[in-house]
Amino acid sequence: MPRPHPSIRRAVVLVVDALRYDFAAWDPTLELTEGAVVPETDYYRNKLTVFHNVTNGHARLYQFEADPPTTTLQRLKGLTTGSLPTFIEMGTNFGGGDTLTDDSLLAQIAATGRRTTFLGDDTWMLLFPHLVNRTFPFPSLDVWDLHTVDDGVSRHLFEEMHRGDWDLLIGHFLGVDHAGHRYGPAHPAMSAKLRQLNGLIRRVTEELPRDAALFVLGDHGMDPKGDHGGDSALETGAALWIFAHQDVFADRGRVGTLDDPVAVNQIDLVPTLSLLLGLPIPMENLGTVIPDLFTDAKTALQVNAAQVRRYLDLYASVAASELGSNYARLILLADSDPAKFLAETLEFFRAIWARFDLVAMVGGIVAQIASVLLLIADLAPWRRSLSPLDLIPLVTAAVYFSNSFVVLESQIVAYLLQVILVVSALTATNTSTRVRLVLVSLAHALVIDRIAMCREEHGPDCVGTFHATTWSALAGFVSLAVAVVAVPRTANLQFRVSAVLLAAYWLVEDEWVLLPPALAELGRAVPVALARVHGAWLVAFTIFLLVSRRTRLTNLVSLLLAAVIQVHRPAGIPALVGAVAALDSVPASLVPVTAHLLIRSAFFATGHQATIASVAWNVGHTGLWSTHMVLSPLMVAANAVGHVLVVGAAARSAGARWRILAAECVHAAAASVAATVLRRHLMVWKIFAPRWMLAVLFAVAAGFAAVFGGV
Repeated sequence: MPRPHPSIRRAVVLVVDALRYDFAAWDPTLELTEGAVVPETDYYRNKLTVFHNVTNGHARLYQFEADPPTTTLQRLKGLTTGSLPTFIEMGTNFGGGDTLTDDSLLAQIAATGRRTTFLGDDTWMLLFPHLVNRTFPFPSLDVWDLHTVDDGVSRHLFEEMHRGDWDLLIGHFLGVDHAGHRYGPAHPAMSAKLRQLNGLIRRVTEELPRDAALFVLGDHGMDPKGDHGGDSALETGAALWIFAHQDVFADRGRVGTLDDPVAVNQIDLVPTLSLLLGLPIPMENLGTVIPDLFTDAKTALQVNAAQVRRYLDLYASVAASELGSNYARLILLADSDPAKFLAETLEFFRAIWARFDLVAMVGGIVAQIASVLLLIADLAPWRRSLSPLDLIPLVTAAVYFSNSFVVLESQIVAYLLQVILVVSALTATNTSTRVRLVLVSLAHALVIDRIAMCREEHGPDCVGTFHATTWSALAGFVSLAVAVVAVPRTANLQFRVSAVLLAAYWLVEDEWVLLPPALAELGRAVPVALARVHGAWLVAFTIFLLVSRRTRLTNLVSLLLAAVIQVHRPAGIPALVGAVAALDSVPASLVPVTAHLLIRSAFFATGHQATIASVAWNVGHTGLWSTHMVLSPLMVAANAVGHVLVVGAAARSAGARWRILAAECVHAAAASVAATVLRRHLMVWKIFAPRWMLAVLFAVAAGFAAVFGGV
């Protein structure tokens, strides 16, 4: 079809990574008076005034709905091909992806002899190295760096825009995303970054060529702590702002507001931009044109529907059984109601996109169960010491079959752990042991179990205390002092030196202590240096232990604990120290079941939930200037499951460690059965799949602890 606006022949696309919708929409209620309490939203709302001040006929703001997982590489695939992501693809977001060979907007531009210029996030070069004519890439994975990429794009953007030898000009800014990861959205750094972008976007609107349209968009949003990857409303609700010098919208469509947005799918950008530039729509696109931009929306929808029908025909030729009777029904809609056809086809593919090999899944479950039975049979010498409390892991395995149990698992674990501690205290024959158990029980009840992260299913009344409160961080520093003085496993020279370095690191990193001007100029060099000095100390002490052949087990606990604490925030320290103290206090017969519960308790109290969004990606830069393809993933893994190694090393005997492994293997098998049975459940990707992944990770970590825990 002809272009809807013949005078628009080019497009500038500015991707503002993590541009959430409420960062862009105007909030008319944010009127502060002198002396009023400043709400958290003041840090990020009404900073992009350019979106509010430009006249309506020339610009329009939309809520730009992303498909999870909300990771950048997957979102870029959707924004350029119009296709849907798969759950497993998020694993490629950190350098593991391949060149994109699917039909895409950039491929169509190249195929028609036109040119693309790119500036910004070098992830684009991973996907499209062969399709971009002029490039200015900048390293993207150092989430502590708020300025390098943005300043690089700003430095070249206007010169490139005025060159005129491009049909698509893409700029990808990372400062907003990195400010979120480092500080969260409610921070002055976010305000400064949004104001910087506001000035740049305003200048772009002033200097934009008359034959070009401007698209400013977010690839995803961010949650209240600044992270993304999941499917919460704040993570999927990005912003899209379209501007042109001519009156492209006129009076078509409704103007959205902060509380009543006009929502479009992110993949809708692909057919919209394709037709706007007079390009064929990419073959695998499932998006729908944004009708507000088209004077003849009916024809645009028909062209769009014809493209999706070709894709549907191709899909039916290779997987007709998956379509079934839906194919004929959808084909009838393609001619009679193109808009409905496009909407229902998209929903149909969303429903069937995940395919399961049931034979392989059942085979895997059988192998898991057989391995568990062999492991339990090998533990026969310890079966005589079982008590009713040792059956708790079998009871808690039921968690995987209920979404409510998974959501409330932290509360279930806290209750059962208190049962173990109270029973141990009541039956203790030694007064000092009884006192230690009472203190550990009180520490869990009053501090550790109150340090928590919320997940979306907890509802608006849930208050996350891990990131948001000062007392939880103070509890971490107090716990370091307690570990140095009162916990036998950690009251040694190695851990005392580690405690000093860890405290110094977090005092500087979290800006509890302001550096003197001479050091402040060094910026991040100080915490990086402190983390590296601590790492060198741990390596040196490990070498000393190996050479001197000193008693290893106690030192191994303190070494592992210090290393794991390095990749946790201060608020997570009480749970880690508390786990070691608890295992030192309970009777030997209850160590395995206590350890099983502590693995879960410490996971939740160190800032995690069984969700993708709670993965602490930012710890991958501890002691580093940029992402390291080996060390960064190891540190993220240590943050998530490193405490399992600490618990295993503190378990006091090889028999206890193997019983802990048996319990975790039972849970991994139960999670596999639940995920298979519930594979078509509405919450499978949001609740059951992440919990299955966590169960497997716990079992793998427990295996390492069982094999190497006594070394």
